[in-house]
Amino acid sequence: MAHGKEGGFAAALGILTGCLARGVATAVDLVELALWYWVVSYAASSLGERIRRPSFRRRLEQFSGVAFLGSAANLALADHRA
Repeated sequence: MAHGKEGGFAAALGILTGCLARGVATAVDLVELALWYWVVSYAASSLGERIRRPSFRRRLEQFSGVAFLGSAANLALADHRA
């Protein structure tokens, strides 16, 4: 009978250890998630501040215009090659 009690203690200790490990893993996951939210929100805030600047908007419009013209030229040349 003494052997059965020792086995019960070991099982209970194993369950407790498993719960503790899950709790630690959950805490690590929550900290990681909070850090990612902080990084993403900081990046979005910085990008929002840059987009509000007129010089950034002007450069973005210039870049999108060049990309549009390049795409149009590619389509025009594709028609001539075919």
